[in-house]
Amino acid sequence: MMLLTVDAAILITDQRYEESARIECETSRVNIVGIPSASQFGEIARLLMGVRRLVVDPSQISMEDYWHLKDSVPTAELVHRRGSSEKLRLTKDTAEVVRIREACRIALKAFADVHAQLEVESTERSIANRLEARIKELGAEDIAFATIVASGPNSAKPHVRPSEQVVREGQPVIIDFGAVVDGYHSDITRTIWFGDLARDLRPIYEAAKDAHSAGITSMRAGVTHAAVDAVCREVFVSHGFIDKPLHPSGHNVGLSIHERPFLTPYSTEPILEGYVLTVEPGLYIPTKGGCRIEDTVLVGAEGVEVLSQL
Repeated sequence: MMLLTVDAAILITDQRYEESARIECETSRVNIVGIPSASQFGEIARLLMGVRRLVVDPSQISMEDYWHLKDSVPTAELVHRRGSSEKLRLTKDTAEVVRIREACRIALKAFADVHAQLEVESTERSIANRLEARIKELGAEDIAFATIVASGPNSAKPHVRPSEQVVREGQPVIIDFGAVVDGYHSDITRTIWFGDLARDLRPIYEAAKDAHSAGITSMRAGVTHAAVDAVCREVFVSHGFIDKPLHPSGHNVGLSIHERPFLTPYSTEPILEGYVLTVEPGLYIPTKGGCRIEDTVLVGAEGVEVLSQL
């Protein structure tokens, strides 16, 4: 846990991680307090002695820890403020962009290497396993999330887990993947197929491709997240797909794979210079198939830069 006061930043960690924490924080002014996990809240109570008001982010603490905290510091008023740390992270500095750019480069190289070796009759799971292994071989700290490989009718399920389903010719294969470099994430999706895409699936692909392109073109500093989402949805309608899309058209990304605000009709906050977001409008037709194309983009003073060019 991180405790921030007017004049101090204190990282409270289990003693087993104390040495690692000191090394990772050696260039910062963070004070490290290593304590046995069993006495964690007793130490927190000591540190908070005299504190009258404590702000907590409910999205970053479990209910169990919240009640422990409340019992440990009965004299402090606990105030809920969701997303406070995320807001501090939205604007990326040069060093952060370098890490995200490298996370994109590694993920794209891994995808290109695996893509060149793919064969019809591969299973979804085997493709995911090969891609994740290659991302790590190329130097990533980790994969950004569990890789999604969804083929045929499975491609109509946005976040389905890879299965032993065999990839068939003419069917869409959605591959959603990313890498982590020094804690920073990339998030990329491509829809591919073997042979010729089935005729009844081509309109789905064309609509998703056009929505993705329009979303990136519309994004710039000062435009709201909702406005970019609306552009993507309008393209789907223009292609004759009037049902509401199943998920947002994108999201901010950085130290977490999903950082708010998302690209949704309800996110009226403006996009600012230095934000890194994904653009990923997807179209999913139950029992038939779907398509998603996603890129990680950097918002600059003169427009956006696609960090995941392929």
